[in-house]
Amino acid sequence: MKKIKLSSSIYEQRKILEAIHAFQGFCTISINYRDGYYCLYFSKCKHDENKTIGEFENYLIDLSNIRENL
Repeated sequence: MKKIKLSSSIYEQRKILEAIHAFQGFCTISINYRDGYYCLYFSKCKHDENKTIGEFENYLIDLSNIRENL
């Protein structure tokens, strides 16, 4: 199991949850909030754990950059 921390001042919870939902078929991700950070725990990855986390982070960045109501 690996953990990443995401700052709540940079990432919206709604976008993180959307990304977690999109990755359901690739791994199990649990989340909790502590001291201004979202801690995400990755387990049961179908592919390399580090690669999966990197792809998740890229996906989340893309989601975060999409403007609402274009």
